[in-house]
Amino acid sequence: MYWWTFFRLLICCMTGVLCCKPVQAGELQQEYVTTTPVLADGVLYVASTTFPDPRGHLRAIDLLGTFPVTLWDAADKMPLAGIGAAPGDLTSGDPPTTIDPGNLYRSIFTNLADEQLPFTSDAITRLQPWLDVASLTDAEILLHAVRGRRGGTLEQPAGTTDDPRRLWGVSRSSPVLVGRS
Repeated sequence: MYWWTFFRLLICCMTGVLCCKPVQAGELQQEYVTTTPVLADGVLYVASTTFPDPRGHLRAIDLLGTFPVTLWDAADKMPLAGIGAAPGDLTSGDPPTTIDPGNLYRSIFTNLADEQLPFTSDAITRLQPWLDVASLTDAEILLHAVRGRRGGTLEQPAGTTDDPRRLWGVSRSSPVLVGRS
């Protein structure tokens, strides 16, 4: 039974269509797989994107049971973007200064001159030349958009809301297992 389940999922991945889900009358939300899935220890790791709404998924699917079971989807597990206003060591820090599975907000870092720098507005003066924008305010709006915030303006650079799509379409990056973290 395991091989039949794997074969069905492999055919779906090879054809590029994982599933179709009706969204509204006359409109279909389709999910496409355009990357190479990874199979390890009976778990299939598959990345995908939906169309026409470009939401992404990165799922771990257990193939060892009678039927395939989705163990997790990174699109559902990814923490909120936050506005980067209250950094700290706790999991409620915005952003947290340490990587932890229980973090409420995303930890995003960038490397400038071999230094791991938090991707927050506190570092905007150092990041602005690398972001290729004219002003610090434009740099902060761009920074928050990259973090996953929407509605940024000159008056409110951090935006008004978190983007509901926590993971955008994955169409060119195949999953890779790198070990436990």
